[in-house]
Amino acid sequence: MQLQTCLNNFGWPQLLLCLLATPFVSSDDSYTLKEVTIKKTDGEPVQIYTAEELMKYDGSNENEAILMGIKGVVFDVSEGKRFYGKESPYNILVGKDSTRAVAKMSLEPSDMTHDI
Repeated sequence: MQLQTCLNNFGWPQLLLCLLATPFVSSDDSYTLKEVTIKKTDGEPVQIYTAEELMKYDGSNENEAILMGIKGVVFDVSEGKRFYGKESPYNILVGKDSTRAVAKMSLEPSDMTHDI
């Protein structure tokens, strides 16, 4: 009898939506906290690069690291050599501060700048 009352008040589409959404809404594991470990630095000094120095690390030299700058922070992306190395799809982003390009998800040469 209650099901019939629900169907009269809500209808089949609303009932179906409620039944399908219930597992996602009532899931307990979506609210669990997990402990995160923070890596401590090894005390090495920070390396500061000029724009000219950063250009040297564009993936064209096999023996050099591949570096990319975003908002003034330099990242070593050498492990992603197949993405950032010479003649790779995202090579245009390395060897410079590519803040605007990363923010816009763009590979246009005009977006390869630190200026957002």
